[in-house]
Amino acid sequence: MEVRPSISSSPRISTHTRLRIAMSTSSTTSSKQAEETKLRAETAERVLRAVSTSSNEAERKLRAAFAKFDLNDDGVLTLPELRAVLTRPGGGQPMTDEQIQKLFKTMDVDGDGKVNLDEFSKALTSGKAKVPVDPLAVLDSFEYSAPMLLMPFLRFKEQERIFKSTKTWRDEALSKGWLVEYDEASGKIVIFVSHTWWDREFTDKTNDKTDKYDRGAPDYQLEDYPDEERDVLEYGNGEPTGEKETYQKPKDLKWRVICAGVEELIEEQGLKAEDVMLWVDWQSIYQDEKEEKMKGVRSLIKYATLSDYMLVPTEEKNIVASPDYPERIPGYGSRGWCRCEYFIFSLAAEMRGREAQLYAIERDGSLWQFPKVKVDGKGDMPSQGALSNPNDKALVQDLEDKMIEAYVPVIVESMCKAGAGGEVNLQYKMIRDSHAKALCEAVNKYEVKRLFLDCNQLGDAGAEAIAAMLRTNRSVTYLSLGGNQLGDAGAEAIAAMLRTNRSLTDLNLARNKIGDAGAEAIAAMLRTNHSLTELDLYGNKIGDAGAEAIAAMLRTNRSVTSLNLGSNKIGDAGAEAIAAMLRTNRSLTYLSLEDNKIGDAGEKAVREAVEGREGFELEL
Repeated sequence: MEVRPSISSSPRISTHTRLRIAMSTSSTTSSKQAEETKLRAETAERVLRAVSTSSNEAERKLRAAFAKFDLNDDGVLTLPELRAVLTRPGGGQPMTDEQIQKLFKTMDVDGDGKVNLDEFSKALTSGKAKVPVDPLAVLDSFEYSAPMLLMPFLRFKEQERIFKSTKTWRDEALSKGWLVEYDEASGKIVIFVSHTWWDREFTDKTNDKTDKYDRGAPDYQLEDYPDEERDVLEYGNGEPTGEKETYQKPKDLKWRVICAGVEELIEEQGLKAEDVMLWVDWQSIYQDEKEEKMKGVRSLIKYATLSDYMLVPTEEKNIVASPDYPERIPGYGSRGWCRCEYFIFSLAAEMRGREAQLYAIERDGSLWQFPKVKVDGKGDMPSQGALSNPNDKALVQDLEDKMIEAYVPVIVESMCKAGAGGEVNLQYKMIRDSHAKALCEAVNKYEVKRLFLDCNQLGDAGAEAIAAMLRTNRSVTYLSLGGNQLGDAGAEAIAAMLRTNRSLTDLNLARNKIGDAGAEAIAAMLRTNHSLTELDLYGNKIGDAGAEAIAAMLRTNRSVTSLNLGSNKIGDAGAEAIAAMLRTNRSLTYLSLEDNKIGDAGEKAVREAVEGREGFELEL
């Protein structure tokens, strides 16, 4: 069996509980100024968002910010309190002790070792402690129309089952503290339990019998479920091996799996059981009031972003999913709502610069971590998952879109900054045409040289925006747009850019939807552009006309040394035009024409044209 990823022994504290403050500096040219300027940049994530609405709102936010540091609620901040908050693990680079001491000294005006609300306020409003906009503030903007109701883990163990949130039980739970509203100042550890319902046909007297979708329960509710034979799946790809395994389905199995998994997490992470709170949909979202239930559903993004951990209880003795793909967790990963939950949680973690604390729980309580979720294509998106109620598709799509719109600008900015002056890999980041402006601004700002944008969701409009940027950009030498949705219009925009751009040397447009018109436009521009050396057009829709245009261009172009035209629609006519070009062109050293529609005559012509040419690589 594959060795499981190790679990960190230090507790994870939610980054939304942190306030991050950057110190200002005087306008000198000293090394101290440079050091503190760097401090402001490195701790931008630590900053309280500027309060610019009404004075009442500003005061409310100021007091809330103060309360996050005032851990013992005595009305003053001490250096140990400041240090405790600003060095908590789990989101970005923590401040050093020296930086924290400087910050405290800045706020402690009278030097008594304590910072009261007035000193705290003046430090923020005077500019001595500046408050630039936190890029993660977008996570605060998600709908939160129903409070996040949590249950203390110790109470969850005592009740020995998962309860359904109906009025009678809910009123008692709220009155006795079994359910409590999320409080970011409490310092509690929040675990979001993400799961598929195991008994999809269960109903009781609280279900609406006129609604065919109002049925099901997360756990086995009865004593007499028969054993079930299921396929044994292969590690990694989740495909059936041909073997079968017997699954027993005892009552309240999921409750036991959750308890075992949480206890394992507590031990591995060094948490205190009394500080752990659980969010479980069946008892945390109203199940008997449809309007309130929908408020909870629409607040799912917010709930996930407020959570420190996400646990997925399973019936499996051995998880066979590879650690990038929770969609391969049996019985769970194919479900639309399940995908939505781990999708939101893992993207929020990446936005905060940390690995996702996402774990599947095996039947015995063992944990299997998914530290970084990878979405390979459209089929893996939440909106493409299975839904018990097909009417939920629009809602899942809306949540998916909102999370992507929040995620992409933050990731683009942070990754371009991290790769400033060098290589930036933004593959599989769900970048859409609507994000092209932010992308181009970041590429220019950080002078990116090698840019990988493969396997995103960019179309012609996105290509046009990138091309417009590259007309004046002089830093990018390598651009890869493979596996997007570019058509002829996008290719034509890229071609027009090549008329003036002289810094780009490598261009990858593989696996798009470019046809003859796009290929002809690129060929026309390469008659005058002599900077590009490598061109990849693999896996498009280029036919003979496009191949003939490229061949005509290469009769005079001497800069292109590598050309990939594999997996297109080129036939004998295109191959013969390329063969004629190869008899005179001596600068091309690599050519791929594999997997086209070239017959014997075309293949013979190409092979004869390069026969005996030393150092030439042909794939045909």
